[in-house]
Amino acid sequence: MISTPDDLCTFITAIFNGGLISRTSLSRMTRIEKDGYGWGMFSFGDSAYRGYGHNGKTEGFASSMQYYPEARLAIGYCTNGESYPKDDILDAVVKICFRQPVVIPTFKSAAVSVQALQPLVGTYVGDNGLKVVASIVHDSLALEVKGRRFVLDALSGREFHSVQFGFFFDFNEDGRQLVIHDAAVTYWLRRE
Repeated sequence: MISTPDDLCTFITAIFNGGLISRTSLSRMTRIEKDGYGWGMFSFGDSAYRGYGHNGKTEGFASSMQYYPEARLAIGYCTNGESYPKDDILDAVVKICFRQPVVIPTFKSAAVSVQALQPLVGTYVGDNGLKVVASIVHDSLALEVKGRRFVLDALSGREFHSVQFGFFFDFNEDGRQLVIHDAAVTYWLRRE
């Protein structure tokens, strides 16, 4: 199946306007159970702005369609190169639509001294067997994963980004934990 964000918005708006299914079916679809799902939908937003919809994902492609009945707002999203988490993007879009404050990330490189990087050097392991070795290469923080080393761009003294792979890395204050965010998964690693 192929669609665009506009198609997704048209489809979910038709569902909520009674153009495709009965009000009884819509009521069942939006009655969210303890597992977080209704019949074919789950909830988005918060108690102030409740929305419904569904996400989709396969091998490098991701999509989402959301509808906020009180505001009559439909949001459709499709990507084929997800390097920043879709959920973070959509959360910001919803906040903007409802005039809530949003901090837009800048991804500007920050100058970080070698002394500030030193506490982050070490080996980090996750419960899933993932092993990452952090070192300093040419005055920058580098990570080695499965024998492949890459240098990170510093966003702050503890936040880093790999433009090449689309990953974000957060070290806690004392370097005992490393959190890796890719577009869809978060990995928690502890220092050996």
